Amino acid sequence: CVEAEAGDQDYLGKCYVADVILNRVDSDEFPDNVVDVINQKDYWDGKWHWQFEVVKNTHINEVKVSESTRQAVMEELTGERKNTEILYFCMWKFDWAEFLFNHGDHYFHK
Repeated sequence: CVEAEAGDQDYLGKCYVADVILNRVDSDEFPDNVVDVINQKDYWDGKWHWQFEVVKNTHINEVKVSESTRQAVMEELTGERKNTEILYFCMWKFDWAEFLFNHGDHYFHK
């Protein structure tokens, strides 16, 4: 998921996307494991939406994980996370969650 969502971002951008997934696992608002977080769907605006676009468009199944992405994910799993507040990221700023910062192509929200 991190490669599919942030493979074109720098190392820190990959860490932040991994943080979103791990922070959701730790949150009471989301499923309690990585697989269910990544595959979660929500119903709004009259249709189902995947939390991660790469699941919907199946890009997640087509990427080859780079060594940089592998290292970023392992660092976030085994060390101190870069950010424990972020729960959402997108290519734009939205108003239904608190905006925290942008990095690379992503806007991160709480």
